[in-house]
Amino acid sequence: MRAASRESRKTGRSAGRRRAFPAARLACAWTLAFLGSLSCAFGWGKDGHRIVADLASRWLTDRTRTEVEDLLRGESLAEVSTWADAVRDEPAYRATAPWHYVNIPKDAEAYDEKRDCPKAGCVVSAIRKQAETLKDVQAPREQRVEALKFLVHFVGDVHQPLHAGLAEDRGGNEIVVDLLGERKNLHEVWDSDLVERAHRPWKAYADELSRRMTDDQRKAWNSPDPAQWATESHKLALSHAYAVGAEGALGEAYMDRARPVVEDRLTAAGVRLAALLNSIFDPRQEDGGEKKDKPKP
Repeated sequence: MRAASRESRKTGRSAGRRRAFPAARLACAWTLAFLGSLSCAFGWGKDGHRIVADLASRWLTDRTRTEVEDLLRGESLAEVSTWADAVRDEPAYRATAPWHYVNIPKDAEAYDEKRDCPKAGCVVSAIRKQAETLKDVQAPREQRVEALKFLVHFVGDVHQPLHAGLAEDRGGNEIVVDLLGERKNLHEVWDSDLVERAHRPWKAYADELSRRMTDDQRKAWNSPDPAQWATESHKLALSHAYAVGAEGALGEAYMDRARPVVEDRLTAAGVRLAALLNSIFDPRQEDGGEKKDKPKP
């Protein structure tokens, strides 16, 4: 879920040259064209966010699961995973638009807070801020519920490579491509098409990704630092997402190369979201070592 770059917010760059979107995206394109200030990208799409949240729910400790269920009052992590997108254009939440992404320069080795995270915030600072709110048991319940919903969403966002892409093309939103004969923008391809073209329901896809994950992968992904997650995404954006031919044609070879990246990022996001929530609600379990039991179905 990506906002206009700082440059486009200044210039009010029109989104008129992009393909026709569903109603929500058309409304957002209108906003960008006339106001040039709000976010218009929808990272991972609904299915991708649900997959991340569902995977995370399998690795919660019992104590964390109880705390999450108490806060959400019957809703699952998957059900609330798209809430941050649903409210982002409401007046009370418009300031959250920059929290869905971060712009990192092409030649940068890693995310740098001073350089990459403006005063309005970015996805890295948003994850840290919402985690602190969720930890604060003295905070109002409503704030903690919202913090949990934001975290579920933003951890997914930061793992989408183009959510740590380049400011000059708004994370691929300004790059028009031909996906197997269909006109798209590059960000849209990575948000939704690569997930949808797995041709299976999101829950079945989550089941498959969970079965495939190895212990070595889970250990390798057990990083608690959202700055590292953003750096990983940026490098994958450069090596895979932006690897588009001069004419913008994305064929089966591109899709075959990109799909494993998407699947690894979805799974890593699930592992890391679970670890983050466990560290908040059940820190003794986290300090005592990795949870050994198998994921819950």
